Amino acid sequence: MKAKTDLIYYSSESVVQKPFVHDMFLFVVREAVRSGMNVQIRVADPFEKVKGFLDGRLSDTTSGCVSIEDGQLGRRIPKNGMLFTHSALDLLYAALRWPTSVFRRPRLFWLQGLLSDESFMRNQSNVRRRVLRAIEATAVRCSTITIIPSEAMEHVLRSRYQLVRGSRFYILPNLVSEKSTLMNRPWELWGYSDRPSLTLGYMGSLAKWQCFDETCSLVSRLQMTKSEAQFLVLCNDPEGAEAIIRRHRIRQYKVKSVASDVVDRYMEAFDLGFMLRREHVVNKVSCPLKWLQYWRNGTPIITTPYVDIVKDAKGSDANFFVDLADLNDASCRIQHHISAYLERKGRVKESLRQTVREHFTWESHALPFRSLLSEVSGFCG
Repeated sequence: MKAKTDLIYYSSESVVQKPFVHDMFLFVVREAVRSGMNVQIRVADPFEKVKGFLDGRLSDTTSGCVSIEDGQLGRRIPKNGMLFTHSALDLLYAALRWPTSVFRRPRLFWLQGLLSDESFMRNQSNVRRRVLRAIEATAVRCSTITIIPSEAMEHVLRSRYQLVRGSRFYILPNLVSEKSTLMNRPWELWGYSDRPSLTLGYMGSLAKWQCFDETCSLVSRLQMTKSEAQFLVLCNDPEGAEAIIRRHRIRQYKVKSVASDVVDRYMEAFDLGFMLRREHVVNKVSCPLKWLQYWRNGTPIITTPYVDIVKDAKGSDANFFVDLADLNDASCRIQHHISAYLERKGRVKESLRQTVREHFTWESHALPFRSLLSEVSGFCG
């Protein structure tokens, strides 16, 4: 007889091709199976690709079991079991296409950000924002527990959707995999034969909200007095990045586009990283993965004080906070910060890596997350 499904992992994304997504996928499935659950997987990848990806990765998890099902939209979801979901398309499906019976069982939703507001930042569509806000409200009101990245996001959701009581939240920041080894000569990946004396790094897109133009403006000012500073950029649009860099008359720079699973290796060459953001509710409640990728490599960041979790994290004194309204003043103060940092770089790097290992890895959150799954699965009866 086929085992009762305890948890459905449903996603419209590939869990194999994207490192962050498959880290999260493995984390959820592994801990669910360790809790004795029978997990059904419905994802965008074909059966054979998911099976090959899982082979050997769950060898130490023997309590429960895993089945891989067709993940196409429109398939009826079994009455038993919880649902784990995290993307906007899944929420659309959850709000508009689920059978009524699905609401008689426990539901876990994982919201990694404010979907409606993030969408508006990217495409400026008021219609899309209204639709996603309605879906967002439905999700948090109907879920047994909503997993979110920060306390600030809980405050926003409770206020926005008038969730005085009844709705439960579980705080789980965005996380990275634990990193055990570092490269000996990461600067060689960038084409340097010797270690540059100072490298300023950027990893991200050219989207306006990621402030690449402001980053280049600040780098240009820094190079006026620190001519040895090398600007290293990881971006999917090298030509677009170089056009902006040349407009700001940055002299020493290199731009690369590399596969997502090796980005981390290139970031090891950064002495300082940039993650500038403007004041916005999305930035206030988020837990940016970029920040953790910098810190996992021991790289402090030059940032703005608008991301609460970055500002308040243990070790945040290693970061340098700037005001985008006064980049001239910021560049002068950063020069003193850089000089002081370079004198104690080794200690700072190890401290940041340790902070990530203790507080921001999937491994460090495994036991409390397993307890959450056990608690919710107890409602299934």
